[in-house]
Amino acid sequence: MQTWMKRSLGVAAGVVVVLTGLATGLSAMDAPLSVPTQNQPDLGNSLPPASPPPGLGFSVLNTSESQGVFEALEVGGGSWLRYRHPAHVAVLVRHPQATFLFDTGLGRQVDQQFATNTYMDRQFFAYRDVHPAVDQLAQAGWAPDRIKLIVPSHMHWDHISALPDFPDADVLISATER
Repeated sequence: MQTWMKRSLGVAAGVVVVLTGLATGLSAMDAPLSVPTQNQPDLGNSLPPASPPPGLGFSVLNTSESQGVFEALEVGGGSWLRYRHPAHVAVLVRHPQATFLFDTGLGRQVDQQFATNTYMDRQFFAYRDVHPAVDQLAQAGWAPDRIKLIVPSHMHWDHISALPDFPDADVLISATER
C-alpha cells in the first residue's frame, strides 16, 4: 500500500476516534434545563381564573423521544455543549363535551414519513422507541374511531405524524397553517 494511502487511512481513523469521543462526551453532559425565572410576564389579574368543569382530565402519551440534539438547536440561548432528548407526545383530553387529542406525537407511519427528510434533518431529528398513541389507546381498550377531533399545536411532523392513524377524526388547525 502506498505511503500516502496509509497516512490518509490513519488520519481518517484518528478523525473517527475523535468524533466518537466527542459524541460520547457530549451525551454524558445531559443535565436538567435551567429555566430562567426573570423576564417572565406578570399576568397579574389579566386572565380570568380557571374554572374547569367536573370530569375534565388529560393523559400525556409518550410516543417517542429524540435520539438527541444539541440544546442550542432546541432552546433559545441553549448550550452547544449539552445534549437533550425531547419527548414526542400526544395529549388525550377528556372533557365532558368531547374527548380529543392535542397533538398526535409520532404515529405508525413515521418511518416512511421521516424517510422523505433531507440527510441533515434525519441526523438532527432522529427518534427512537416509537409507541404510537393509537396503539397505547388500543391497549387501554379505546378504538381509534373514539377520537373524533385532533387539535395540533402546529403542523410540524413530530406533532402530526399520527394523523393517518385516526382517519375518522376532524383536525382543527389555524388558517395560517392550512
